[in-house]
Amino acid sequence: MAVDANTYGTVARVERLIGDIVLDRVFSTTTTPKTADVEAMLDDVADELNSALRAAGYTVPVANSSTDVEAYGLLVKANTHGACALILNMFPGEAWDPDNPAPLLNRAAYHDSRYKAVLKLIREDHLPATRATSRLKRVFVGSQQDEDAVVKTPMFTRSVTDFPNATSLTE
Repeated sequence: MAVDANTYGTVARVERLIGDIVLDRVFSTTTTPKTADVEAMLDDVADELNSALRAAGYTVPVANSSTDVEAYGLLVKANTHGACALILNMFPGEAWDPDNPAPLLNRAAYHDSRYKAVLKLIREDHLPATRATSRLKRVFVGSQQDEDAVVKTPMFTRSVTDFPNATSLTE
């Protein structure tokens, strides 16, 4: 199995960050997790990123082109950190201490926070990537036509004569 075409991260990048959880820092068919598990987790995280991108009007997948190189780099990083968080959550982390109200930041929480930071950029409309639709594509003002050129009348209308003591500018 290999990662999907719409996946930004790679197994090699995950191995670089958290490869110390397996022997020789290399995932294989005999390690826990297996290479196929790592690839599946990369795909899962990429699906979540792409769904957020599509909802925000971006072109999916973001291409590694000259116009989107920074956004693509952020997505590679987010995809890798998200997969690392999923993998590290398979293993026991630090224990919760009821006497210490501050949350403990373990490795999985660190990678999850890095991943969520990029998701926040997407959802807040700050990712510098090519858009499939404009920001205001779904905002309608006045009457609009549908795909069949049928004019849709607005739900509410008002004219200058709707107000008491109003005069028309044509008079």
